Order: sequence, then C-alpha cells, then structure tokens
Amino acid sequence: MDGTTLAQEVLAYLATEGIELSEDLGEAETVLRDRLMAVGARALELHLEGRKLGYEGSSRPCSCRESQRFVEYRPKTMATLLGDVTIRRAYYRCGSCKTSSLPYDERIGLGEGQVSPGLAKASTLMGIQEPFAPASQML
Repeated sequence: MDGTTLAQEVLAYLATEGIELSEDLGEAETVLRDRLMAVGARALELHLEGRKLGYEGSSRPCSCRESQRFVEYRPKTMATLLGDVTIRRAYYRCGSCKTSSLPYDERIGLGEGQVSPGLAKASTLMGIQEPFAPASQML
C-alpha cells in the first residue's frame, strides 16, 4: 500500500468517525495529528500485545541463589511519544527472599516512572534546551 492510498483511508476513517476537516490549515493539522497519534499509540499496543515481554520461562535465577518463579503478566500504562500506551510484561517473584523482578523493564530501561524511554529521552533533550515550563508544553 502506498502513502496516497493510506492517506485516503485515513480520511475515510475520519469521515466514518464523523470528523470533518475544515479548510483552516492549522485546525486540520491539529485534528490529523491528534487522531494519527491516537492510532499510533493503539498500533504500538497491538504490536506488543501478543508478545511475551520479559518472559524467561517458568523460573529464572535469583540473586539469592534460589529461583524466581513466573507469577503473571502485569500491566503498565505509560506516557509515550504517541500518547498513553498500556503493555503487559512478565513478573517474577522469589519465594525465598521475596525479591521480585520485571525482566522486560530491566532490559529496555523502564524505571518506576510512567514514561517510555523515547519520551524520557525527548524530555531530557527539551529540558536541556528550554526552561521546564515551555519544554513541558512543547512535549
């Protein structure tokens, strides 16, 4: 599918949603950007949805020399460059020392916060170049 066909399908989708783009270029840009970002966020969720994020089998080694057992897939909703996205990743817990881990989070650098690595990087770059208030508004 080429870009023109895809663009026509986007316009058809907007029409089915009852969204009419005006002739005002700025307004049309805003509507298209917002809708395309929402579609992108959902596409990202779908892309990751069927994957076993961080799953390393029924157990994995623990730092206490025992084993952490797979418990379940835990959801995490975070802000991304495309908008809010929810992912589900493997959660392990050691019965001996009670240590838990989320291998996917560790592997891709997700911290305790609710921000994706891409948004964290963009935020850092903006924070270096602009004062906090204008940078947060730009993002």
